[in-house]
Amino acid sequence: MLEEELEMEDKFSLEAKLYDKIWGKYNYDSDVEFLNEMFRKHCCKKIIDLGCGTGNHAIRLSKLGYEVTGVDISPTMLKVVKEKDKKARVKFIQGDMKNIEKVILKKFDAAICLGQAFSSLVTNKEKQIFFKELNKVLKRNGLFIFNARNAKKINEDYLNTIRLGHMLSEKKLQLLILECNTRHPKNRNVIVWRTHIFD
Repeated sequence: MLEEELEMEDKFSLEAKLYDKIWGKYNYDSDVEFLNEMFRKHCCKKIIDLGCGTGNHAIRLSKLGYEVTGVDISPTMLKVVKEKDKKARVKFIQGDMKNIEKVILKKFDAAICLGQAFSSLVTNKEKQIFFKELNKVLKRNGLFIFNARNAKKINEDYLNTIRLGHMLSEKKLQLLILECNTRHPKNRNVIVWRTHIFD
């Protein structure tokens, strides 16, 4: 019952169930090749994956011998990832990356925050809180690797247009995701991403 209640409160529950079907074709191996090169260069062994989602980076890194901890706010994402990581190589923890110290008690050589995770920090205040928390769990001279879209550099032609994001057709599931990005009316440096799902 508690698990069902958590899923009901989890705003990422639908995304978690479809995540690997939709974004599973992304080239995670290329990312991990780059990460491995950086971690070896900077002698990093203990890695924290913030906003780990369904663990596609974390699991691959653990197979290369890194000690990985994945943190995600979504209990449904973590339910999916634990099914994928049956040998429990990665330690997965539910928590908000803006409040990492509350759930993490040790220090790491490096942190990663990939995909759309960092972009979920919309305001400067949220980013400041995040970096303050990150500083508490990274060792001195620790490495932080993240990616984020730069709203200022997004081509205006890309905005305010409805596009087909993804299409899935399986026996029990037909899904169409339409996407539209626009600038926030009060802050042009914030991009609002809207989706509509048809099933």
